[in-house]
Amino acid sequence: MDSTLHNGSSRGPRQLGDPLPLSSIVHLKGCVEDSELPSLVEGEIRVLGSTMHPKNAAVELMQDCLAERIGLKDKPMMATLPEDIGAPEGVEPRHVGNDDKRVPLRGDLGLHHTQNTKPGFVVSAYRGYTSFSEEHNDLVFGKHPEYPKSSIEWEMMVEAYCANDEYLKTKDGAKLFVDALGYGNLAALVNDCSIHPFGPPDKGAVEGSQGQDSDKRTLDSDKVSYAGREEDYYNLGRGVQVGQETCKLLIAFIRGFPFLFLVVTREFEAPQEALMKYGYPYWELLQSSNKRLAQWHVGLAGQHAKLRSEVAQKDDELAMMNKRWLEKELGESERKQTTLHDRINELPKEPSLGPSQSQSRPRLRAKLIPGQGPGPWSSPFIMHLPVKLQPLCV
Repeated sequence: MDSTLHNGSSRGPRQLGDPLPLSSIVHLKGCVEDSELPSLVEGEIRVLGSTMHPKNAAVELMQDCLAERIGLKDKPMMATLPEDIGAPEGVEPRHVGNDDKRVPLRGDLGLHHTQNTKPGFVVSAYRGYTSFSEEHNDLVFGKHPEYPKSSIEWEMMVEAYCANDEYLKTKDGAKLFVDALGYGNLAALVNDCSIHPFGPPDKGAVEGSQGQDSDKRTLDSDKVSYAGREEDYYNLGRGVQVGQETCKLLIAFIRGFPFLFLVVTREFEAPQEALMKYGYPYWELLQSSNKRLAQWHVGLAGQHAKLRSEVAQKDDELAMMNKRWLEKELGESERKQTTLHDRINELPKEPSLGPSQSQSRPRLRAKLIPGQGPGPWSSPFIMHLPVKLQPLCV
């Protein structure tokens, strides 16, 4: 399982004290090329596809040292084992088709067998970062700074690429986690053979599936044992399986340390999609995470609605303030116009002239005064020149 949406970019230099492996991850996807593997830092070792946290590496190297000092030279030393067993064989990545019943996986990558193999064939090591629970939790709850989505979705992505088992422990019983995010190979692309064992989370999640009664959509963990839940996990008819299981992740103890390998479990005719059972805990975690994510979206929608309401209230207040200001300005303008009209009406009016007064009024004639403007006097444009006029009574 992998998505082309989770592609990271190069990061800056690691800061002293940054938690591993979060500070080392460059590409936010479960399957990376060999050239994209993060480089080792001081204290880490890479053995058979597993990049060990300095805490794990220190324990193994100490055992190597003790074995050598007490003369157990016939046992292979951890430091002398190869980094990997080689490239995966007999498989290739392919995109899940757009007509696949597993709607959420459409467009993502899956793994397909390209040759007929027999049970027991080792496809590849399950490559990842091996650490204790404390370091794994740092990765789960740390969130990569370049991941654009929510913290819950980050947790879901990390857990989706994490392999853990009740037998995946050190000699002293410490539980181990193998995180493929940023470290994995093609083994991380194997999808589950069930569409959704708990039934579709919504009507659009699985096409063609039949609805079930609400009381049968989840398993009652209080009434059945883990083994019973694991058995019912694929037998309760929660949706159509896309195919039979073709492989498993098996644990091999080398030098007393557990390593994971992808191994074929039955004969089949290639080409065929590589499928495995993720196990009940994976789907249980996915279901609870989806519920948390849905609640988070509901809370986020409520916050957005509250913000929109507050913005609308502020807009209304601003509109009212603008209205009041405009009314005040218009009222002031009207008051000034009324005052101006009143003052104009109060001015004394020029008395009108009667007919006799207008006939006896002297007629004015312009006289050009020499020396007050350019000549010649006979110019037809003389009245347009800048000359001084003197009225004469005739």
